[in-house]
Amino acid sequence: VVDRQRQFDDQMGIYNQYPPQEDIDKKVSEAQNELRTTKRIMTAKGKEVQQYQIDYRNQESDVDRLNRNFVRLKDDKALRNQNILMRDNNMQQVYEWVNQNRKLFRRKIWGPIVLEVDTKDNNAANFLENHVSNAVLKSYVVECREDYHLLYREVREKRKWKVNIQVVEGGR
Repeated sequence: VVDRQRQFDDQMGIYNQYPPQEDIDKKVSEAQNELRTTKRIMTAKGKEVQQYQIDYRNQESDVDRLNRNFVRLKDDKALRNQNILMRDNNMQQVYEWVNQNRKLFRRKIWGPIVLEVDTKDNNAANFLENHVSNAVLKSYVVECREDYHLLYREVREKRKWKVNIQVVEGGR
């Protein structure tokens, strides 16, 4: 009996080391409430992440669509330029020479003007063709006198290609 009493006392000592049941129940209830709150926050954040992923995919689709349109427009412009250049062998030779030797010039070389102009519709293009001379449309514009002399010397004098060159100082 004494042995059992000692065991009982030992166990009661261990039992008394623990907080009262009400405190444990209160802490369990608080932890459960905190867990529920955390789950609600996680669910809301999960939905937010899903919305961000949807938005990101939509934006990627928009970027892809815009890139395809840009490539198509570049291809359309290149095809348009090629068609224009093929009509006049002299203009094509000058254009190719200028493109291959752009590094020789101090400033940007514009032209032929017909390739630089981008009209909004066919009516504007027709108006331009009817009211601006062919010589002007085929001419080049340089932004400084040095570039004018270089282009004139290399194209007109050395190669004997016909080209009109206009100087617009400072590119204005």
